[in-house]
Amino acid sequence: MTAITIRRRSYPLPNPITDADDLDRIDHRDIRSLLDDQLVAERVLVAEAYAHAVAHRSRAVVYVPDARNFIPAVDWLAERLQRIDAEIARRKGPRR
Repeated sequence: MTAITIRRRSYPLPNPITDADDLDRIDHRDIRSLLDDQLVAERVLVAEAYAHAVAHRSRAVVYVPDARNFIPAVDWLAERLQRIDAEIARRKGPRR
Protein backbone atom coordinates (compact mmCIF):
# COMPACT_ATOMS: atom_id res chain seq x y z
CA MET A 1 0.00 0.00 0.00
CA THR A 2 1.21 3.48 -0.83
CA ALA A 3 0.43 6.34 1.49
CA ILE A 4 0.67 10.08 1.23
CA THR A 5 1.59 11.92 4.38
CA ILE A 6 -0.38 15.08 4.90
CA ARG A 7 1.09 17.52 7.37
CA ARG A 8 -1.17 19.68 9.43
CA ARG A 9 -0.31 23.31 9.12
CA SER A 10 -2.03 26.46 10.17
CA TYR A 11 -3.84 28.75 7.78
CA PRO A 12 -3.01 32.40 8.51
CA LEU A 13 -6.10 34.54 8.91
CA PRO A 14 -5.77 38.02 7.43
CA ASN A 15 -4.67 40.78 9.77
CA PRO A 16 -4.82 44.13 7.96
CA ILE A 17 -3.63 45.94 11.07
CA THR A 18 -0.16 44.40 10.83
CA ASP A 19 0.00 43.44 7.14
CA ALA A 20 -1.14 45.78 4.36
CA ASP A 21 -1.28 42.89 1.85
CA ASP A 22 -4.03 41.36 3.95
CA LEU A 23 -6.40 44.16 2.94
CA ASP A 24 -6.86 42.36 -0.38
CA ARG A 25 -7.37 39.03 1.36
CA ILE A 26 -10.06 40.44 3.67
CA ASP A 27 -12.27 41.20 0.67
CA HIS A 28 -10.96 38.21 -1.32
CA ARG A 29 -9.62 40.57 -4.03
CA ASP A 30 -6.43 38.53 -4.20
CA ILE A 31 -8.19 35.46 -5.58
CA ARG A 32 -8.31 36.65 -9.21
CA SER A 33 -4.54 37.20 -9.22
CA LEU A 34 -3.71 33.64 -8.15
CA LEU A 35 -2.41 31.25 -10.78
CA ASP A 36 -4.46 28.11 -11.37
CA ASP A 37 -2.25 25.89 -9.21
CA GLN A 38 -2.13 28.53 -6.47
CA LEU A 39 -5.91 28.78 -6.55
CA VAL A 40 -6.32 25.02 -6.13
CA ALA A 41 -3.77 24.99 -3.29
CA GLU A 42 -5.55 27.91 -1.60
CA ARG A 43 -8.87 26.08 -1.89
CA VAL A 44 -7.43 23.00 -0.18
CA LEU A 45 -6.00 25.08 2.67
CA VAL A 46 -9.17 27.12 3.15
CA ALA A 47 -11.39 24.02 3.08
CA GLU A 48 -9.20 22.35 5.70
CA ALA A 49 -9.15 25.46 7.90
CA TYR A 50 -12.93 25.82 7.58
CA ALA A 51 -13.54 22.18 8.50
CA HIS A 52 -11.25 22.53 11.50
CA ALA A 53 -12.92 25.77 12.63
CA VAL A 54 -16.37 24.20 12.39
CA ALA A 55 -15.36 20.95 14.10
CA HIS A 56 -13.67 22.76 16.97
CA ARG A 57 -16.20 25.56 17.25
CA SER A 58 -13.49 28.12 16.78
CA ARG A 59 -13.99 31.52 18.34
CA ALA A 60 -11.30 33.13 16.21
CA VAL A 61 -12.27 36.39 14.54
CA VAL A 62 -11.15 38.44 11.57
CA TYR A 63 -11.10 42.23 11.69
CA VAL A 64 -12.78 43.92 8.73
CA PRO A 65 -11.58 47.55 8.54
CA ASP A 66 -14.30 48.79 6.15
CA ALA A 67 -17.02 47.65 8.52
CA ARG A 68 -14.89 48.45 11.58
CA ASN A 69 -16.03 45.18 12.97
CA PHE A 70 -14.90 41.69 13.80
CA ILE A 71 -16.50 38.70 12.11
CA PRO A 72 -16.18 35.03 13.05
CA ALA A 73 -13.29 33.43 11.19
CA VAL A 74 -15.55 30.51 10.25
CA ASP A 75 -17.81 32.93 8.35
CA TRP A 76 -14.85 34.53 6.58
CA LEU A 77 -13.47 31.11 5.63
CA ALA A 78 -16.88 30.00 4.30
CA GLU A 79 -17.11 33.13 2.14
CA ARG A 80 -13.55 32.68 0.89
CA LEU A 81 -14.30 29.10 -0.07
CA GLN A 82 -17.36 30.24 -2.03
CA ARG A 83 -15.36 32.97 -3.79
CA ILE A 84 -12.61 30.49 -4.72
CA ASP A 85 -15.16 28.04 -6.11
CA ALA A 86 -16.76 30.84 -8.12
CA GLU A 87 -13.36 31.82 -9.55
CA ILE A 88 -12.58 28.21 -10.48
CA ALA A 89 -15.94 27.95 -12.24
CA ARG A 90 -15.35 31.27 -14.02
CA ARG A 91 -11.99 30.08 -15.33
CA LYS A 92 -13.47 26.84 -16.59
CA GLY A 93 -15.98 28.81 -18.60
CA PRO A 94 -19.59 28.00 -19.42
CA ARG A 95 -20.66 24.37 -19.49
CA ARG A 96 -21.92 23.00 -22.76
